[in-house]
Amino acid sequence: MTYDQAHNIIHDKPPDDEQKPLPPPLTAGAPVDPSNISDLKRDLTILTKLARKLRQDREEIGGAVDLSSGDQGSELKFTLDKNNTPTQVAAKKQLEIHNTIAELMILSNTWVAKNIWERSPDSALLRIHRSVEESRFDDLKELLDAGKISFDGKDNRALAHSLREAEGATKSNSEMKALFQSLATRAMSEAQYVCTGQVGEKSLSHYGLGLEKYTHFTSPIRRYADVVVHKQLLASETHSSQGTKPGNGSNSILPDLIPESKTISILAGEGIIQAEHEAVDEVVEESAISEMKTADSMNGKNTTDGMETLQHDLGPSKYLPAEVSRICDILNRQNRMAKVRHRQLLSCD
Repeated sequence: MTYDQAHNIIHDKPPDDEQKPLPPPLTAGAPVDPSNISDLKRDLTILTKLARKLRQDREEIGGAVDLSSGDQGSELKFTLDKNNTPTQVAAKKQLEIHNTIAELMILSNTWVAKNIWERSPDSALLRIHRSVEESRFDDLKELLDAGKISFDGKDNRALAHSLREAEGATKSNSEMKALFQSLATRAMSEAQYVCTGQVGEKSLSHYGLGLEKYTHFTSPIRRYADVVVHKQLLASETHSSQGTKPGNGSNSILPDLIPESKTISILAGEGIIQAEHEAVDEVVEESAISEMKTADSMNGKNTTDGMETLQHDLGPSKYLPAEVSRICDILNRQNRMAKVRHRQLLSCD
């Protein structure tokens, strides 16, 4: 289903727009079977309530900071005709179902992070977000002071409370809320990928999300880090079932661990080689090869194909700490360069 279909079902509206053309095969949006609507509404209602509770716990217990509208207006929705040609573009309307799915993805990422860290504490690939010194919020504090709104940024819980107070003081003005959150976002450090063996356990938390451990697992079709994490999770589950430790044993994957699917399965390894080739662009490839040549020359080795060694010689049980650390460095550098290019494009406008 699409978000709109799920939203309509929850609110007792027809899930499908008969005026819209049918979506391409294997994509979301196919007409919903009317006989399933009752069950779907029940399940979606349960998930909505669960997501509300998960978000509440992250905010009240973990101190999560809501920065969801800091880039308000940047996400667009395209309408396609029967030939899949864009005919209309509009700002994407935020629905509660978006938050529900986002919260469930955060839950999945959190569970996987804890799992791969517990079973491979020296080589798990996690996503961290470091805490922020209160002095970095001076611009936000100055703006709030002008409106006689108190500010406290000593930790994420205090910052989240200050932002909620500011939102209430401005009577939930969406533009002002976006401005406050944008200033808060700019003051924060960037989230980074890390190899757990390279940092202490106290440095593995995610400040913005209010979580002790977090990773990227839910989007292997568009992020290389998620492909690595999928392999690490499958390796940990495989070796757990076999009674061995990740890194010791064969690379065989237990068939009963992989659910049946009508589409390409990342877990089964289908399309992995092609995905990895496409996921790592020329800048990352050049960086990886350069770093590998430097390391190999120090060890008296010859590097014939750096990225092939990085990508395809690493079965599910072969991710060593040094290799995970190298992948993290490359991905972090790629993300920084992408942000720099984005700022340059904005400045050209």
